[in-house]
Amino acid sequence: MQSTLTPYTPFFKLRILTLLLLQLQILPTLTLSPCRTSCGNVAIKYPFGLDDGCGAPQFRHMFNCTTDLFFTTPSGVYKVQSIDYDKKTMVVYDPAMSTCSILQPHHDFVMTDIQSVIIPPSPDTIFVLLNCSIDSPVLNHYKNLCFNFSGHSCDELYGSCNAFRLFHLLTNSTPPCCFTGYDTVKYMSMNILDCTHYTTVINSDNLKGIGPLDWVYGIKLSFTVAETGCERCAGSGGTCGFDTETVGFSCLCSTSMNATRECESLFQLFGTPPCCFTGYDTVKYMSMNILDCTHYTTVINSDNLKGIGPLDWVYGIKLSFTVAETGCERCAGSGGTCGFDTETVGFSCLCSTSMNATRECGPLDWVYGIKLSFTVAETGCERCAGSGGTCGFDTETVGFSCLCSTSMNATRECVDSNGFVAAARGEDERGFGGAGGWVPSEAPYSVGVAFESLE
Repeated sequence: MQSTLTPYTPFFKLRILTLLLLQLQILPTLTLSPCRTSCGNVAIKYPFGLDDGCGAPQFRHMFNCTTDLFFTTPSGVYKVQSIDYDKKTMVVYDPAMSTCSILQPHHDFVMTDIQSVIIPPSPDTIFVLLNCSIDSPVLNHYKNLCFNFSGHSCDELYGSCNAFRLFHLLTNSTPPCCFTGYDTVKYMSMNILDCTHYTTVINSDNLKGIGPLDWVYGIKLSFTVAETGCERCAGSGGTCGFDTETVGFSCLCSTSMNATRECESLFQLFGTPPCCFTGYDTVKYMSMNILDCTHYTTVINSDNLKGIGPLDWVYGIKLSFTVAETGCERCAGSGGTCGFDTETVGFSCLCSTSMNATRECGPLDWVYGIKLSFTVAETGCERCAGSGGTCGFDTETVGFSCLCSTSMNATRECVDSNGFVAAARGEDERGFGGAGGWVPSEAPYSVGVAFESLE
């Protein structure tokens, strides 16, 4: 059966049977947790952590604790007001953000690329762009980025909030504003948006009919938690964390002793370590550190190993490949070798060391080349050549010119200083001319000379 390539299918596929071995260390268990469990009045649970090695490695160095818990991004430090681990949301407050009661200086909200993926602002967090120029991109080419926010308007916002009423007073009008989502401020700064201030409102789904004075200002972030076996670790009395060198999952059982999965398993002095028979996709997307297995091996021809022991298995990796249809059979049938052009990388049928073809090799007695046909306009070239000149053109006017010498050209034919043209018509009846001789250019004429007496 012919294989079909998709964006998620590698060119080379592995048809292997992978054996993953899990090695457990035998260590005693202590109940002292190496990780802090709170900061101020905010509980710290997985996937977050304050101490290095605690929580999930994706959130490493994003939090710090003084008297309160703070979340750090490239644009600043934001106080964490609450964390809901069931709904997987966290509310932070930007002290440099404008609200209905206070107007702050120009400011941007910036997150790292990984923060934008694993803990972005939630869909019910509205970014309100204030005092925008009429040339703002969100009011012109990207006006579709602004949406209706539960029927609220710019007039309502500027009229209700003392902090924002200043914009109305300065312009004696209602400056444009824009209700939008995080993606807008993620890809365009406030300078690009051409708006002087912004504010953010959370729980926007419940604000219909509620005025700006009663809105909750802040930023709600939604986070994701990868399945790493944390529940199993926590159920055994351990704390979920990671190895600070390999960043693989680790069950922290004490300040000095850790386990791979759970603390209780440390008491299993004798037993068979777990293993897993799986396919290539497993090890493609998860490293051995993430899989938390110490070794692996690969076996080929797995369909024929029923009833055959490991000592007789064939160990290795079998790769399957696909061949694109390029017309190679046609080339090979003509005696050529399938290849490609080294510059264009297009298919080429290699016929000899000096001559290649596009599809197939032809007979050796063919004449390869391109024959061009040309036309000659009537310009009087024969007349010029008959007078001994060379047909050409004036380099400025590009009109026809009869090139007679390095110093003298003519329009039609060459003449000497006496007005004679070269002729190859034979000697005339008077004996003048002859082959290559000279004859008058017009009808014969006489020259008279008069002498005046000086006496």
